[in-house]
Amino acid sequence: MDSSNETRFSGTFISSITKIQQARHGSLSLSQEAVQYLDHLLIRLLVSLLQPFPKNLQEAQEQLSRKFPEPLSSGAIEDAKLKMRDKSRKKVHISVDKVHHILKDLAQSSADKQVSLFFAALLEYMLFDILKLTANYVENISMTRKEISEQDVKIAMYADKVLVNIFQGDENEEDIPLIPVATFDEKGETSYATLVRALLAEEQRYLRDLHLIIKIFKKAFTDNPNLFTEADIDIIFGNIEDIAEMSTKLIVMLEEAAEMTDESNPVPLIGNCFEELAEECSFELYSDYAQNITKETWDSQFRAILRQTAVNSVLKAEKAEGFRDMVTYVLPHLLVAPIYHGLNYFDQIQVLQRTTSDEEDKDCFCQTVSAISPIKLVIEGRAASLPKNRPSEASLRISWKGGVQAEKMKRIENSIEGWVGKTITQMCNEFIYEGDLVRISGKRSSERRVFLFDSLMVCCKSNQGRRPMPSVTMTHEFRLKEKILLRRTSIQDDEQSGQQFIVCEGETRHLFVAHSEDEKRTWMSHLVRLQYRSVYDHRLDQLIRKEAQSQPLRLPSEDKYRFAVPDTTENIIIDDEKSIPSIKGGTVLKLVERLTYHEYYDSSFTKTFLTTFRSFCKPQLLLDFLIERFNIPEPPPSEEQQAAIDRGEIITRDDLKRFRNEFAQPIQLRVMNVLRQWLEYHWYDFEADQTLLKRVEKFVSSVHGKNMQKWARTMQKIIMKKNDSEDEMPTFSFAQDPPPVEWHLTHDKEKYTIMTLHPIEIARQLTLLEFAMYRKVQPSELVGTVWTKAGKEANSPNLLKMIHSSTTVSRWLSKSIVEAKNFEERTSVMSRAVEIMQVLKQLNNFNGLLEFVAAFNSSAIHRLHHTKQHLPERLLKALRECMDLCDPRLTRTLEKLRSCDPPCVPFVGTFLTNILKTEEGNPHLLPNYPEKLELINFAKRRMVASILFDIQQYQNQPYNLIPVPEIQEFLTGLSPLKGFTEKQFNDYLFACSQEIEPRHAERAARFPRTLNDKEMKSPGTVPSKRSTKTSLYRDESKISLLDRRNSVPDEEPVPAPAVTPEAPVTPVKKEPPPPPRPPRQPMAHDLVSAPPVMGQNVFSFDHVPRLHPPETPAIFGRATSIEEDDNGPPPLPPRDDYWNQPQPSFPPAELEFFHNQADLFMHHPMHPYSQGGMYGYNFPEPDPSSEIESGFNSQEFTFPTSGQQHIGYPSPFNSTPPPPAIVERAPPVPPRDPPVVPPRDDTYSSTRYVPDPMRFASSSNRVTSNSHSGGPPPIPRRQPSAPSV
Repeated sequence: MDSSNETRFSGTFISSITKIQQARHGSLSLSQEAVQYLDHLLIRLLVSLLQPFPKNLQEAQEQLSRKFPEPLSSGAIEDAKLKMRDKSRKKVHISVDKVHHILKDLAQSSADKQVSLFFAALLEYMLFDILKLTANYVENISMTRKEISEQDVKIAMYADKVLVNIFQGDENEEDIPLIPVATFDEKGETSYATLVRALLAEEQRYLRDLHLIIKIFKKAFTDNPNLFTEADIDIIFGNIEDIAEMSTKLIVMLEEAAEMTDESNPVPLIGNCFEELAEECSFELYSDYAQNITKETWDSQFRAILRQTAVNSVLKAEKAEGFRDMVTYVLPHLLVAPIYHGLNYFDQIQVLQRTTSDEEDKDCFCQTVSAISPIKLVIEGRAASLPKNRPSEASLRISWKGGVQAEKMKRIENSIEGWVGKTITQMCNEFIYEGDLVRISGKRSSERRVFLFDSLMVCCKSNQGRRPMPSVTMTHEFRLKEKILLRRTSIQDDEQSGQQFIVCEGETRHLFVAHSEDEKRTWMSHLVRLQYRSVYDHRLDQLIRKEAQSQPLRLPSEDKYRFAVPDTTENIIIDDEKSIPSIKGGTVLKLVERLTYHEYYDSSFTKTFLTTFRSFCKPQLLLDFLIERFNIPEPPPSEEQQAAIDRGEIITRDDLKRFRNEFAQPIQLRVMNVLRQWLEYHWYDFEADQTLLKRVEKFVSSVHGKNMQKWARTMQKIIMKKNDSEDEMPTFSFAQDPPPVEWHLTHDKEKYTIMTLHPIEIARQLTLLEFAMYRKVQPSELVGTVWTKAGKEANSPNLLKMIHSSTTVSRWLSKSIVEAKNFEERTSVMSRAVEIMQVLKQLNNFNGLLEFVAAFNSSAIHRLHHTKQHLPERLLKALRECMDLCDPRLTRTLEKLRSCDPPCVPFVGTFLTNILKTEEGNPHLLPNYPEKLELINFAKRRMVASILFDIQQYQNQPYNLIPVPEIQEFLTGLSPLKGFTEKQFNDYLFACSQEIEPRHAERAARFPRTLNDKEMKSPGTVPSKRSTKTSLYRDESKISLLDRRNSVPDEEPVPAPAVTPEAPVTPVKKEPPPPPRPPRQPMAHDLVSAPPVMGQNVFSFDHVPRLHPPETPAIFGRATSIEEDDNGPPPLPPRDDYWNQPQPSFPPAELEFFHNQADLFMHHPMHPYSQGGMYGYNFPEPDPSSEIESGFNSQEFTFPTSGQQHIGYPSPFNSTPPPPAIVERAPPVPPRDPPVVPPRDDTYSSTRYVPDPMRFASSSNRVTSNSHSGGPPPIPRRQPSAPSV
């Protein structure tokens, strides 16, 4: 074809090529270069067939017969005629109109439409052949490849001599495609699943080899009973048909095991397959076969049969090209293949036994090994007499794995002198054989060392007898003489001589003489096999196709089996034709038929059907259909068979055998598989209907057959497991420990509010609650929009519970904000809500985030502009980000959901909206079809199922958080309505909103405060750095002083040296004044601890710490660590019952100190003052108009004037700090590091304590009783208590 035609018609068949590839080999895709190359091949083939141009269909067939070799020409013509006769059933995927357009363009006139249809069918036939060969090549070299490249197509085609002769008749060595050795998989550790897949693929290829022997070679013998007796056929072929039947059964069992796998059981367990074969003594077939083939007399008997003149004439007269040479030289090697394969069984079983992790599967392999060990010894003994050939030599298959011999081929090439051009590894895939031959050229003869590869025959002469020049070093063992491309050669046998054969390369004839007849037979077997393997592979495909057409599968009558009704447009609509077609719609009966179809298994269809069938079929009805589908009546005998039976003849019903193997068994297996998946993944149907469960149990227990009972036991185990663990949720193990629980002000669940709980922990517990509700939502609660119809409480309990919970949280938040009358308190509550939103966003809890956004978007909260304006800038920014993320169309939320990593809690409202639109926008039955047909719109169910699968994919990965039952109980017990109706509640919220911020008011209304400063002070959203991991050993050298002081001994500590009162008092060095403190909120009325100086994320105290002596009474409790907090000093636990508690008396120990084990002196209790309700603090009424970063009003602190010395907080507005008070007597300061530091106990790490104020003064001013003159009584020390869980 000239370049002009190639350019004009380029791209004509690209769409057809892609469609055919998806239909035939859906697991592999074609690269763009491969599609363009195939398009180029088809156009070139079509143009070559149109020269000369055929005027009618007969001329087109004659043109094809001249250019295509047998059996490809006859197969292509038959396939094209079949498609032309039955256009509706065998649709041509190649566009006939495009082919017709090319014919008209090249003919410069009108073209016959039948000729166009013929050539379109022909191109499709050739494309199928190329794609099949290429897919086999890719699957053989790599189990992970998903794309076919242009190079793959060239390599696969080049290995098929028939295709190369058609497409590249004038090919030279430069046109040979390069074979990339790197594409072959490396051998290494192989998983059990990989071994099973490889075993199944190899068994299928082996069965094809057996069919080649039986359907081509043995059939030629059985078709001539006058020449070959049954004894002759038994001697040559033995029981090879029984072996083929066993291989077919093993393939069926392996495919069944592969079909029964899913997400929960991803590995097919095949030990019972081999155990069943061993129990049936099937492996003994191989020992019988080996004993027959390896007899010493077999070869002589075989040669004697072939030496008969009549036999030799019949073999030469066969239509198949080279049939006599194939029988004489190749068939003996092919008959050795079952012996090699039988030995491979034993090796594979032992490898699988070592690899499997399932104990039951391992036990099956052990039983198999014990049963076949005697058979293995017999076969190994017989195989010892066979030549040491590779198993690939006993097959006509192309051994693509030969590419791993690249190193050997490189060594051969490096040993040859004078090699030019492409390397051997680039042109050849497999090394075949090497040996010495004599080449005769005229009257001269010379010795040759010949290397045979799958594509090349290299003849060399030895350099050993050659005398090089004195200065030349011999580096090559051989020198190149002849290089023969096998694709352009033909092999001729010299029957007159027992040692000569001829290799014809075009007009050049290479005459070789072997050293013996056995050596000649070996060379001829390799050469003939390489020459004709593609021809006989195509011939086998043609025979298999003819058998399928001549013996159609017989089914039961329609009146006895409803599922035998043929497919028509009145009962099923197929969307597109693929290897696994897509069902657009059909009757319920036809949908169940496709659910358990005998020709293929569609896992996606099964998953979609079981998820959505409740919208068009009740579970009880589906079970009826499945049981009816399982009980298949056998087809009656044909008229001829019935007549023979009536005559009393014994007939062999091959049609019944095919019916059982190809129809009944696959259907029954798939019925069991559907029931298993129904029980495993949709157990809620059986929970709701115990009658349904009992019917399934009765059916499962009634199945017969060992193979079916195996799957029945599997389902019985599933039922027992589901019954035993109905309410149990699956447990998960995490690589890391969960973060510790965050506490803020109280552990008392009676005092839980949004202000007393930590915002991080509120978000965490809310996330755990909502995820638990989300993962319980079942597909049955969503299909058919049952949550909007009558009986929704029974049909969608989990979904409605989640919706009610979301509404409750939104109402609770709105109520918490508007009921905070005081402006500062309301700002604090709103700030706390924004912080919770930040944590929810970090946890990917989009449902919780939408709950808070809904509260902020409510009319009562949305209008609180004054409150929002006084939020800190960082919180305002965070609020805007959350509001933007939850836009009205939720597009950003969905983008964030798809990009985030689980775990997460999606917003269910989005899925519900999509389901509603899909259900309402698509009809229940297929449109444009009569309603009386009742064709279910399954395309609609497929769309709904895709939404449900999106919901389910986020239900698997849980959160690694610690549940706190008290907080979860508080969140689940929220009841903001409190007897109000929904309208009354909304009116109440809006009334409160107008009260706190009147309409058109310049400032918010003024109300007194009800919260103290501790509640209004936020702990922030930065998690603590505590770890829940406990270490047995600690490096004491890396423990900070603060950790040493806060350590809690697990055992009695070693006493430190006591400091006696008589010891000389060490003068205390005056500390420099602390730096000015940043503005901070006023402290609560019970804050009496020493004011810490805030540094960079670290708290230090104003004075030198002093160690706690060992004789400290136990009343002081155990110490805990002071946590670092980025947001300010740690909050203090409440002491609301201080005045009602009995005041303890403190012993006058000079060095006593409360929890921090340091004596911070120079502090006295502050006087109580009634102004503002605080001790020593006078605050004016807050001004809402003033804006400070924290959102609260801060005034300069005013301290009472008293004769006593007071230490209070320095003014945040004074640049010069107040000088420290002068102490008359200071206790001695012990060393900073104690001699022994006991190990730290983290039991109370979440509880915060404060120093006792009575230890801040000197020992002379200590109060030893409950009485106190001139000031308030001392505040008691708080006893430590374990945090509530």
